Amino acid sequence: MISDLPPYKGELFSCWLYRQSLFSKYTPLNTFLLEEIYWGFASQASFDADFDIMSDFVLQACSILNISRSEFAYFFSANTWLVPRAFRICFCYHCFCDHIKEVGHPTCKVTWATVYMTVCPDHACALLESTFKKTKVLNLGINYFKNYYIDGVRELLESGGLAAIPDMLMPVILKIQSHLDGAEAMSKASENQRAVGYWEFCKTVLRIFLFPVFGLVHVTGRFGTFPNFSGQVSFLRALFNGPLTANLQHRRIAIMLLGRVLGLIKNEDYSCFVDFLQRKCTWRLNDFDPYEIGRLANVFSQNNAEFVNQIIKRQAKYISCPSIDAFVSGFLSRANIE
Repeated sequence: MISDLPPYKGELFSCWLYRQSLFSKYTPLNTFLLEEIYWGFASQASFDADFDIMSDFVLQACSILNISRSEFAYFFSANTWLVPRAFRICFCYHCFCDHIKEVGHPTCKVTWATVYMTVCPDHACALLESTFKKTKVLNLGINYFKNYYIDGVRELLESGGLAAIPDMLMPVILKIQSHLDGAEAMSKASENQRAVGYWEFCKTVLRIFLFPVFGLVHVTGRFGTFPNFSGQVSFLRALFNGPLTANLQHRRIAIMLLGRVLGLIKNEDYSCFVDFLQRKCTWRLNDFDPYEIGRLANVFSQNNAEFVNQIIKRQAKYISCPSIDAFVSGFLSRANIE
């Protein structure tokens, strides 16, 4: 590892590579060489320097920098459910300010790319979406930071609207995020069937809520039009891609609904939770009852519903939770009716 430039806490691998190429006094991987190697692979459609840990680019960069296995694991051992690079546009401005104070350069963090992270756990503020769309460049941090100030972007992002979260609701969202973070970590560290099943159930429910175009959040939300998928895309691929390509606002609503399904909303937080969702969504649920959420979430055709039903039942059988049981019953009730 480059001794004079350790990675910032939670820093994306590609962002650290770029930063060390600029500022390290001893690096054998300077900016010119890094750019040459990077762009040699970046044209590949599936290329992602922060997700594909065994890609030729990652292995070559690690070899040049003489990064050991233990050091290598530091960058890739945390969250594994990441938004693809083409959709990885979230950031926290306050984190950028911290980066500049501490390391002299804005950088990007793994938490911003994690599917279920929609608020900053360090500053308890809503993440923002950059309007800078050239996501294949290496220096994302500085581009997002600069773009924040130009063309009125700062005023647009901070004017309230979609980015605004009531102060009373912020701890609730942070609690749900922390719970999901712990569930993911537990599923990877344990061979316990319940831990694995619980995390897979959480992911499946988010995929159901965020199913492209027809999912509960997309059909009923007030967050604009979801990008159309090609008719050639299979049902399974569309199901799995939903949370990966959804925008920040859609994902935030989805994890809040998931928090209700998992029984994470306390009585003292419930009224604020319901009020926020009722203002953000066009539908009306019976006090966001898990059974009703499950019933309305089953938007699938008869051909595809059986596949999803089997997944839900298989994952839920290891979980003992009244609210989850109610959601599953509601979800399966649509299949029984049809």
